[in-house]
Amino acid sequence: GEHGAFKVLRTHLADEEARERLSRQASSLSRVRSPRVAEVLDADVGGAEPYVVTRFIDGLSLTEDVREHGPYAEGDLRELAAGMAEALAAVHAVGVLHRDVKPGNVLIGPDGPVLIDFGLALTAEDPKLTATGYLLGTPGYLAPEVLYGDPPTTATDVHSWAATVAFAATGRSPAGKGPAMAVMDRVRRGEFDLRGVPASVMPLVRQGLDPEPRHRPTLEQILAQLG
Repeated sequence: GEHGAFKVLRTHLADEEARERLSRQASSLSRVRSPRVAEVLDADVGGAEPYVVTRFIDGLSLTEDVREHGPYAEGDLRELAAGMAEALAAVHAVGVLHRDVKPGNVLIGPDGPVLIDFGLALTAEDPKLTATGYLLGTPGYLAPEVLYGDPPTTATDVHSWAATVAFAATGRSPAGKGPAMAVMDRVRRGEFDLRGVPASVMPLVRQGLDPEPRHRPTLEQILAQLG
């Protein structure tokens, strides 16, 4: 009688690497316990039709929510930003990096934002973090160190958090539009359009988007400043 969200791997795509990624998603999510994260209810990655079932979130994605209702007002934005930071704190607490935080992977449920889709998530000690060519993610929401080929850290998720909060505040990606290479070049240079981000959130967003990971705030600092 429970509802669940099914992610099913298409049969013609179910090679060993794809199964491994799906298995990693199931393993990662099973280690996280937070109302801000859609946890795994069931999984079978070894069968003929591999799948993962997570908690069903009855709500729009942040992308759809902003498209339908417009950018977030300051108070709502602060609550959204804090909820996303809580989700990432729970993820990082078990040694997992999400690596694909973006508006499409944040669902707005009845009780606030919920982080979904850990298809790219890896544990912090996973050797594939430094594998050549292992660049997966969404241009405009990837941190510059990932684009340079450096291993991601918790600060990498903070950068994506900041870009997603900026989207919620303005209705547009802070790195702008255009070809992926142009977008990624702006990210590398730290050139973001933050017009429309409320003054009370602007310092955190600007610091979170700093090209230098060690200059970004920690999730604990973000939550403390958001109250």
